[in-house]
Amino acid sequence: MTCHDGSLLWMLTTQRPTERVPLLVHILKLVVEPNEHQLADIQRLNVTIPKLEQVTWDALSQFFGDSKPNEAKRPYLKELFKVAKMEEQSKRGEIGNDSFAYA
Repeated sequence: MTCHDGSLLWMLTTQRPTERVPLLVHILKLVVEPNEHQLADIQRLNVTIPKLEQVTWDALSQFFGDSKPNEAKRPYLKELFKVAKMEEQSKRGEIGNDSFAYA
């Protein structure tokens, strides 16, 4: 894990649980943009969807292991990243705008 990954991990783990998903969605919206349209800080940190996904799983691994209700939330996070990856592909022109993400 790099220093920048540690920063993302810190942001995700220090927020109250009710703030984590909105924060993650906000970061995802910034990251799915093609590199030339990203904010300078996102470009500088070289944040990518796969990197953000890995940091998120690392940050939440203990949360998911704490209880069955928490574990039941894991599929929602998988779907969130699935949709983010498709949005990123769409913005890069790799898939058509008429593609569907089945979540």
